Amino acid sequence: MLLKDSVVALVTPFKEDYTIDIDSFKSIIDFQLHNNTSGIIVGGTTGESSTLLKNEKLELLKIAKDMCHSKIPVFLAIGYSNTLETILLAKEAKEQGVDGLLIVTPSYNKPSQEGLYLHYSLISHEVSLPIYMYNIESRTGVNLELETIYRLVEKNPNIIGIKDCSTDFLRILKMKKHLGKNFSVLTGDDSNILSAFANGADGCISVLANIIPKSCNRLHKLWKEGYNKELIQLHTKLIGLTEALFLESNPSPIKYAMEKMGLIHYNIRLPLTKVRKLTQDRIEEELKILGLI
Repeated sequence: MLLKDSVVALVTPFKEDYTIDIDSFKSIIDFQLHNNTSGIIVGGTTGESSTLLKNEKLELLKIAKDMCHSKIPVFLAIGYSNTLETILLAKEAKEQGVDGLLIVTPSYNKPSQEGLYLHYSLISHEVSLPIYMYNIESRTGVNLELETIYRLVEKNPNIIGIKDCSTDFLRILKMKKHLGKNFSVLTGDDSNILSAFANGADGCISVLANIIPKSCNRLHKLWKEGYNKELIQLHTKLIGLTEALFLESNPSPIKYAMEKMGLIHYNIRLPLTKVRKLTQDRIEEELKILGLI
């Protein structure tokens, strides 16, 4: 169950009363299925994981699995700082038929490298599912170091990949060299996709793919087929929108863009808030340039 190419970090749409908008959620999954996305991540950062209740995550997972019918893999993102709570949710997700897990490094309590090793190892031992580690130091305050990654993969065969959001792209090169083709390395940054490609990344867990999944997947196709001139042209064309979507904390900008495109209603749970007028204007400008609105 190796993930590759453009995998969408799916948003969670809400109604005006901030309950989950199930109809919109089904609609955006259908949009992804018809536009060449390679996989779906439910309940990640872009899905407002920190504000979703456990039963909500499982409900979203069930809907995604029922709609995808094994056409593309569906992974559940889990971001608890409590190892046992992570295991409990992972086991329930397994009962729902999840294809794999994306487990973010614990935040706030800042575990040591040994603590991170034991955290992932226990989850791996208790839950026989494909596991991707998720390293994002800017949000969690800890960095999953290379030696810890190598040790985890060596001892836990169901840890099969990582989403790595470091800007040190040599990490990707070193991981691919050390761990080989059976270990998948994905970037989590649409703006740095070419640098990730150049250092051996297998794909991207993408925010941008929420609105242009076909174009995001085409970037990967162009890279693999060696059409570098067209690849750079497409990436250059998209970079303005990519930058606009990260002017404020994800996922507020992408949800605004999706509302402008008629995909969802723009509601976001506290403590996140809607983007400022300046950011709205920039997003609208970039959407118009690309002919998306």
